[in-house]
Amino acid sequence: MKVASIDLGSNSFLCLIAEKNDRGDLVEIYDTIEFVKLGEGVHKNRAFSEAALKRADAALSKFRKEIDKHNVLRVSSVATSAARDVSNKKLFFDICEKHQIPVQVISGENEGEYTFLGVLSGRPQKPNFTVIDIGGGSTEFAYKKDEQYISKSFNIGCVRLTEMFFTSDPESEDQIVKFNNYLTENMINIPFSKGELVAVAGTPTTVASLYLERPFDVQAIDGMELSRETLELIYRKLRPLNIEQRRKLKGIDAPRADVIMAGVLILRFVMDQLSLNKLIVSTRGVRYGLAYKMLNG
Repeated sequence: MKVASIDLGSNSFLCLIAEKNDRGDLVEIYDTIEFVKLGEGVHKNRAFSEAALKRADAALSKFRKEIDKHNVLRVSSVATSAARDVSNKKLFFDICEKHQIPVQVISGENEGEYTFLGVLSGRPQKPNFTVIDIGGGSTEFAYKKDEQYISKSFNIGCVRLTEMFFTSDPESEDQIVKFNNYLTENMINIPFSKGELVAVAGTPTTVASLYLERPFDVQAIDGMELSRETLELIYRKLRPLNIEQRRKLKGIDAPRADVIMAGVLILRFVMDQLSLNKLIVSTRGVRYGLAYKMLNG
């Protein structure tokens, strides 16, 4: 049975079409990303903009064509931080219904569980880890203890905090200081299992690609070890550049150039708070966890 699992995030929409093989492993058939920036302006306006909804419509239209092309039997999608925060979410739901894509708005804690399951689908032999998912509107942590999920969500994301703090290009030193102070005041009691930290989503995969100076490559970066020193090198590489200059760097998707600094600062803060010298990069996340549940439910 083929399933389509869609992650309707604040910055990007991701669509995975997958099935199980004879061993019960999840096999990817199609995997793509569209930079919708659905959460653009949400922190300030508490509503989706007309432009963001048009981008969402275009992305879901593309997904629908692939779903039909691959004769998918089950389709499911989850909406995360942006959809939790807005007053006009019905307009977004209407677009999903138009493209026959069932959608559920999940809590930050459930988002963390889906992300954990997604990562676990790629490393079942190493269950002792904590996952961090830096999204556009929120950041989730999750791990499993005694068959129970321990998860926590912070309303701290790379789109949300970019809009809150970064008003110059590049960011001023004062803005960086205020950004870090905000993290210190609001990202407290981070859950961690004392095992490995596995980082998913655009921030760690972009940092890994920037370090390798090559376009996104699943084979090259999935499971890659990223040191705190390497993260600092990327921070110093990005720091003097404006957004347009960042877009031209090898290894970055142009639509991430305006929010990558916020993502790097959040990731750096977390590693320092947990006293970690390294983490593991994973290209799997919510969409893999959702597909895993659909295929095993």
